Amino acid sequence: MRKIGIVGIGHVGATVAHIIIAQGLTDELILVDKNTAKLVADELDFRDAASLLRNHGTVYAALLMIWQMQILSFQRLDILT
Repeated sequence: MRKIGIVGIGHVGATVAHIIIAQGLTDELILVDKNTAKLVADELDFRDAASLLRNHGTVYAALLMIWQMQILSFQRLDILT
């Protein structure tokens, strides 16, 4: 299983996430951002877009309040950007 995590969903992070989803490069994409409202909105947009593709993974928004838990969620990633 291929997992990729993106920390920061600004212009660059959102563009990278879009490319990863559009090209089907991962089975799981974990998004982390301090702006939870934008994070949830982007997660919904990316899930909707991914559902229209033949090969797509799952998009998760990591709404974790404790940094230790965020670090634990990244331990098994193949790529972290």
